Amino acid sequence: MLDELKSALAEGRSRDVQALLAAGLPITTQLERHLPRPYSLAGYALEHGQAALALDLIKQGSALRPLMPDRTYAPLAKAFRDAPTRDSSTLKRLTEGTQSRNAPTLLVNHAILAGDIELCRSILRQRAAIESGPGVDDELLALPPLHLAARQGAADFVEMLCGLGAPTSRRDRQGLTPLHQALRAAGRSLEGAQRIVRILLAHGANPATTSRDGKTPGAEAPEISDGALLKALLDDEQLQRVPGYVKAARRADIAQICLIYDKADGLIFPIAYPDEYWGVGGDHGGTYPTTVERAMEEMDRLEDRRGMDLDWFRPFAEAVAEGRDFDLEELLAHRRKFRIVRHGERV
Repeated sequence: MLDELKSALAEGRSRDVQALLAAGLPITTQLERHLPRPYSLAGYALEHGQAALALDLIKQGSALRPLMPDRTYAPLAKAFRDAPTRDSSTLKRLTEGTQSRNAPTLLVNHAILAGDIELCRSILRQRAAIESGPGVDDELLALPPLHLAARQGAADFVEMLCGLGAPTSRRDRQGLTPLHQALRAAGRSLEGAQRIVRILLAHGANPATTSRDGKTPGAEAPEISDGALLKALLDDEQLQRVPGYVKAARRADIAQICLIYDKADGLIFPIAYPDEYWGVGGDHGGTYPTTVERAMEEMDRLEDRRGMDLDWFRPFAEAVAEGRDFDLEELLAHRRKFRIVRHGERV
């Protein structure tokens, strides 16, 4: 029976496989038990290029391992992306059962290529890494998710990934930043590229960051139809409405200011991202999102109940609340009283 099963799996004969399972063969059956790591039914199907059959077996309870992520996980992820229905339980098995920690990122990239933003959100809830690419041998799939979304002209994905903290100025394996990738997509949709550039700049992308060959994103703009408009978007003069402290923080690669005031409490000032929430309490990362006004109330509580001196920080918080500018150097003069969080770092 096992030889018959192996033949059916290798040839993708789903009906014959299901008949053998119906006859009493356990879904947990292992094949090639003489190997250090025997194959599950899904693993054996994947090894023979039968990704769709493997996905069906995983849905029925077959183990995911062993897998070679570069060679077999990519077809499996594509089969999941192309399936008529994509249930959350199968997604959970795919993201938790693989031996590659970057496999969920591969699923994110497949969702971007499929234009399926709801699938992408579901995968990201499984804590897929978005700081780097999944490490597969494919020009598109190897990109970090934000770079891929920018290159595809997928503005909604770019906005979502930026909101989750994806690094906006980091180079990919090709030596390009998301801004470079966005400009390369401008030939398909100038309007989409403009929107993506605005989103990236609003989340701290540095238009002066060069590619590996020394080109700024703006240097690529003139090669594109209506490139002058895109180049203008990348000009710092277009950011005049952004407060000076925000510009200065972005130039200094300062994403957040973290005030640690207890063993398990913190206050986060998103200095480079004026549209994002502040964070208070819970842990050093300021677990609970809030407004600057509520953060100031938290400061009052700390001063009243714990006798903490936060008078040095209050003028900066008040300036933010009132929409006024301030000199970043004045804040940095108190450097010993807070922690600087760089772009791409975790608090």
